[in-house]
Amino acid sequence: MIELHFRVRDTGHGVPARILRSGLGDVPLEDAQLDAPGDALAIVSLSICRRLVEMMDGELRVEQGGVEAGPDAGTTFDFTILTQVMHAPVAVAQKTLEGMRVLVIAADATERRVLALQSELWGAPATVANVADALAAVQGGQPFDIAIVEHRRPRSTGLLSPSPSAHSGRRHTFRSS
Repeated sequence: MIELHFRVRDTGHGVPARILRSGLGDVPLEDAQLDAPGDALAIVSLSICRRLVEMMDGELRVEQGGVEAGPDAGTTFDFTILTQVMHAPVAVAQKTLEGMRVLVIAADATERRVLALQSELWGAPATVANVADALAAVQGGQPFDIAIVEHRRPRSTGLLSPSPSAHSGRRHTFRSS
C-alpha cells in the first residue's frame, strides 16, 4: 500500500472559522450559524468533501483561513488516502455521465433547472436541490455519483435593492415583455 497526501489551498475568501468549528458539515443546516451569503454552500461542500475522502478510507483536515483571518486568507484542505501500487498499465475507458446519479445544487431555481437539463442531455438523471435540501440528502445518506454545484454567490439584479437613483426623485418604470 502507498499513502498519497493531497494539499489544496483555496486562495479566495476561505471558509470562516465558525463553519469549521461546526464539524465539517456534521451540523444540520437549520442548526448552523449562517451569517453570510455562501455559508450554507460551504457547509454542504465540506460535508461532501469529507464523505468522499472517507469513502477512500482517508481523513480530511482543514486549516482555517477565512474571513476571521483577514480578507482573502483562504483555506487549506489536506487529505491522505491509501492506495495500491499498480505494476502494469491500466486500460482506461472513456467515461461518460450516462446513467450516473447527479445532484445539482444551486440557490436559484432557474439555475438548478438549467443545470438539470444539461445533466439530462448527458444521459444522467438529476436531483435538484437548494443548499439546505442538498445537505439533508447528503447527511441522510442518499447516494449520488457526482455533484454539480453552482458556486457563485447570489447577486442582486439591482431591481430589488435601493440605489442612489431611487432617491433622486425621478420615477422609473420597469416593463417586461
